[in-house]
Amino acid sequence: MTTELCPAQPGDLQVLKFLDALSKKNGHCVGFLPLIAYEEALNLGRVTLLFYNDEPAGYMIRGPVKECTKIYQLVIAEELRRIENGTTLLDNLRQKAVAGKAYEISLHCAEDLEANRFWQALGFQKVGQRLKDKTGRRWQNHYRQDLPEKQLALLRKDARIRDRNLAPLARLMLKGKLDVAALLENSAKRRARRT
Repeated sequence: MTTELCPAQPGDLQVLKFLDALSKKNGHCVGFLPLIAYEEALNLGRVTLLFYNDEPAGYMIRGPVKECTKIYQLVIAEELRRIENGTTLLDNLRQKAVAGKAYEISLHCAEDLEANRFWQALGFQKVGQRLKDKTGRRWQNHYRQDLPEKQLALLRKDARIRDRNLAPLARLMLKGKLDVAALLENSAKRRARRT
């Protein structure tokens, strides 16, 4: 059993049919997008396909990689859920987002969909809601997940770190390679040696 990811090729009609069919089959769980949205995402190169044993099994549609990268839809075939396939797609996006200096990943999910539990389980925080349906009947939850680059940017802005030229140490802290207590202890030792 192998899992493989690959970017969808622009204009591929077979992929377009797969996206449309899988989303219709799973619309009760993840919502839906119109066919033109799939076509546009495909042509812009924003679709990542998930293959399971060489068969298409899911996909993710995302926005451009910028400060706030957005997820528009993530769908996994029902029989292949709960075995880390969705996490695989999300991890791939996180890598691209971090490489592109993104600060966060965000998405909107209709309040009545099962997908809300999925996003919460993956560490996304609900930061708000909006009324999406023009009839005033459907609310969407807004989820966001901060990436390490955002935390590093905040640390860089911190005058104490900037003034003491501790930015390299702050990066190590974010990567989990340096303990805050060790950082404080080392600072105290350096000050004691100077006096």
